[in-house]
Amino acid sequence: MMVGGSGTEQTAMRQMAARGEVSFPGKTLALSLFFILCTPFVNGWLVLVPMAIQLYRMGRYDAHVFMVDVVFLLPFSAIFMIPNVGMALGVLIVFGDLCYAVRKWSFPVRDSLVWLVILSVDLLLRMQREGTTFVFILGGLLFMYLMLDCADEVDALWVRKGFVAGLMIASVYGMIFRGKPQIVRYISLDVPASIEYQNLHRFSGLTADSNYFSVFLILAMVLLLQLYILRKIRLSAYLGSMALFSFFGIQTYSRTFFLMFVLVLGSTIVLLFRDRAYGAACLLTMGALFVVGLAAAGKISAFHVIFNRFSSAQTLDSLTSGRSALFSLYWNHCIKTPGNAFWGSGLSAGLLGGKGSHNLYIEVLYCVGLVGLVSYIAYVSALVLGMRRKWKTRLSFSLRVVAMLPLIVLLGVYLSLQGMKAITSYVQFFVALAAILLPAAPGESADLEEGRNSCTG
Repeated sequence: MMVGGSGTEQTAMRQMAARGEVSFPGKTLALSLFFILCTPFVNGWLVLVPMAIQLYRMGRYDAHVFMVDVVFLLPFSAIFMIPNVGMALGVLIVFGDLCYAVRKWSFPVRDSLVWLVILSVDLLLRMQREGTTFVFILGGLLFMYLMLDCADEVDALWVRKGFVAGLMIASVYGMIFRGKPQIVRYISLDVPASIEYQNLHRFSGLTADSNYFSVFLILAMVLLLQLYILRKIRLSAYLGSMALFSFFGIQTYSRTFFLMFVLVLGSTIVLLFRDRAYGAACLLTMGALFVVGLAAAGKISAFHVIFNRFSSAQTLDSLTSGRSALFSLYWNHCIKTPGNAFWGSGLSAGLLGGKGSHNLYIEVLYCVGLVGLVSYIAYVSALVLGMRRKWKTRLSFSLRVVAMLPLIVLLGVYLSLQGMKAITSYVQFFVALAAILLPAAPGESADLEEGRNSCTG
């Protein structure tokens, strides 16, 4: 169903894309986004228009375009909602998975398929009363499997750019309409920065929680850093995008984001010196020192709040905002009985102490036990190996680290956040896994063997 021309035409298009001679077909995607942005201010049912547009794009184009559409629209998922149904993007992902498999009349068999089947069966057995949750989780897992199977270097580049562009638009839109009743009814009000700073509020973009918004920002900044290292983005575009995301991220008052911001800033300065861009490197260094000085003097409230959140923490529990205590609570429950440890408490298990685990891995252990956790780890590991097999040349150790960087960072960030039941988490991991494929060097065309890129139907 995701077909746009004959196999020969598709191959020619992929070859042209590898040389940068064609652009992404984004006109109808932009139209779809326009209606999504209008929906909160017009009528909730207006969302059916972008739904229809996206279904048209599924029929007009192949899975290479579909995967980019999904990651571009991901930051808007909180307002891309069907009344009385739920997240429209989740529905599109599940429907797209089915359309892709049916259109091909076959299912790609890879090493990761074994773990996908085991994981799916385990989730089905632990589904309980969460049928919709199970469908969305399975949809996310299938999306990762099917799209990564046919992804190539061109797709990886489009996925990076699509995610960054979508998040940039969503962040600006969220800032412009921050606190408006039409938006608040989708994502709720921003929460105070801390107990001591009730007058300052954490910016959450178009998400319901500033911590999850910071995950989007961190992933986007790492993708940009990766593109700059690979010389796939101009310095001006890189610095401008980083500045914009940093501006939004600092207003989340997230300590995790601040630490990543410092690491990315330091890496950027080192890279500028590497590229002999001494002027930009010195200006950025002096600018950073100037901001640190103002922040230390209490002149910049955002930095002052973040510094205060670090300095006022007297215990590990206060430093982690209660996450260490929650980890202990969930861990003790998981090891309480052999059944809890091996099989978990099921997808419909309630929150302990009225609070979530704030840790993806303990959440998985709590819901589906050690069997499920091992299956998840094995599945993602198999997908990683599958992407590494697509590397055309033997990469140096440094390039391997660059390729794995988005995934490593995302895995680390989810040590402090849960997300097993959210389809958005699976799309974020898809982006990080797709980023393992490094763009072809200038002048090098992508290898487009029909057997590997078989997403055209």
